[in-house]
Amino acid sequence: MKKYIFILLACLVSAGAMLTSCQDVQEPYNNVPTLGGVTVKQNVKQVLNVTLQYPSLNDNGIERAYYLLSTSSDMSDSKELNASMSSGYYTSSTDLLPATTYYVQLCLRKPHGFVQSPVTEFKTNEITNEITVSEITSYSAYVSYYWGRSDCEVTFEYSTNADMSNAQQMAGSRYGNNYNATLKLNDNTKYYVRAKVTLPYGTTPYYSPVKEFTTQANAYVDLTGSEFYSNYAGFWIVSDNYTYASNWSGTSWSGNISGEADVYVYKPYNKSYTNYKAIPIYYTDKYFEYGHAKISPTNNKVSCPMTTLLPYQVNLNISCKSTNGATSSKYITQVEIANAEKAEAICTNATFDLTNGTMTLIKNNAATWSKSTKIALNYEKNSLVYFNSLIPVKFGENEVKVNITLNNSTNMKTEVIPVTLPSTSWEYGKKYNYDITVNYTRTDVSISVSDVYVQPWSNGGNTDIDIYD
Repeated sequence: MKKYIFILLACLVSAGAMLTSCQDVQEPYNNVPTLGGVTVKQNVKQVLNVTLQYPSLNDNGIERAYYLLSTSSDMSDSKELNASMSSGYYTSSTDLLPATTYYVQLCLRKPHGFVQSPVTEFKTNEITNEITVSEITSYSAYVSYYWGRSDCEVTFEYSTNADMSNAQQMAGSRYGNNYNATLKLNDNTKYYVRAKVTLPYGTTPYYSPVKEFTTQANAYVDLTGSEFYSNYAGFWIVSDNYTYASNWSGTSWSGNISGEADVYVYKPYNKSYTNYKAIPIYYTDKYFEYGHAKISPTNNKVSCPMTTLLPYQVNLNISCKSTNGATSSKYITQVEIANAEKAEAICTNATFDLTNGTMTLIKNNAATWSKSTKIALNYEKNSLVYFNSLIPVKFGENEVKVNITLNNSTNMKTEVIPVTLPSTSWEYGKKYNYDITVNYTRTDVSISVSDVYVQPWSNGGNTDIDIYD
C-alpha cells in the first residue's frame, strides 16, 4: 500500500511542475538550451511602441511562446504578451510609456515544462519631437507637431512665462499623424509653447520640449501728403516675411511687420492687383502716380513722395483740299493710329514695376488707337484729332501708320487709306503735331503727312522712366 501512495505522490509533484509559471522555473527541461537576452526594437517615429524579438529554436515540441513584461526587476507586476512566429523570430509588439524602464523575458512552454530567457532591461525613448512654429504675425502663429500615432490627444499649451505657468490651451487638429493649431496671440510678445500628449492608456500626460518665439510688432504707418486726400490709392507693405496689399482713402494704415519694410503706393486705385511688380497701365489712362518709402515699427510716420506720369499728346491736324474746285460726297468717319505690317511699336497696355519704376510694354501687332469722327471733305477749316497716351512709343520708318476711314454718302461704300508717319519717339510732357492733308477730286482721294514738330506740354510729368520693350 505504501508503494502505491509513493507513486501517487510522485505523479502529483510532476503535474505541479507542469503547472508552475515561467518565473518559478530555474532550470531548463528536456534538454532545451539556456536562452540569451531578448532583442528590443523601438520605433523611432512611434516612440511609444516596441517590438520584442527572439530567434526561433526550430523546436516542434514548443507548445507556446510568450513574453513577460514588467516595470519591476523582480518581474512582480509582469503581464503576458503572446509571441507569434514571424520570419524566424518569436515576435510581439506592444505600446509602452515613454522614458520608462522595463524588464522582459521570453518564456517557452514544452510538453513537460517551461524554459525562460534571462531578464533583459531596457528604457523607452523620451519624447524629443519638437514643435514647428510658422506663419508668425502680430496676432497669431501656426504650430504643428508630428506624433507618430493617430490614437492620442494632442493639446498645445502656450504661455508668456518660460516655466509654462498660467498656460493657455488649444486642442490640435489631426491631419494624418500631424497635429496643428493656430494660436491667437498679442503683438510684439515672447511666447513659449509645447505639445501635451494624452495617451489612450495610462494616466500621466507627456510633454514635448518647449519652443520659444516672438510675435511681430504692429506698425502704424502715417503716409502724409496731399496726394492721399483725393481719390483712392493702392499700396503694398512688403518685408522679408510679410506682404500686405490694400487701398485706402485716408492717410494711415495699421498692420504687422517685423524689422524694416517697404511701402509701395500707386494712384489712381482702380482695383486690387496681385503683383506690385506688374501694375496694369492702359494708354487711355489720364495719369499714373507711384511712390516708395521705408518704414519700421520705430520709424512709422513717413512721407511717401510720389512721382507722376502724365500722358503726351499726338495731334493730327487734318485739312481737306479740293483739286480744281471739285466737290466730294465722302467724309472721314474714323482716324486710327496703328502698327504697320510686322511692327509692334503701338501698344495699348503695359505693366509697371513699383519697386524700380520701370514699364514693360505688352506688344501686339494688332494694337490700335482709334477715334470716331465725321469730317466732310468739303469742310474748309482744319480739324484736330488728338490722342493722349500714357504709354511711350518709339518707332522707325514705316512702322507706324495713320489709317483714314472714308465713307461715301452716295453709295455708302467705305475705304481705308493709310499713310505712314516719319520715325520718332513719343515721350511724356510733349505735344507731337502732324499736318495731314487730304487732297480730293470728285472721285479720288490722296493723303500726305508732314514731318512732326514738337511742343512742350504744361501737363507733362516725369521723363526719367525706363521703358522695356
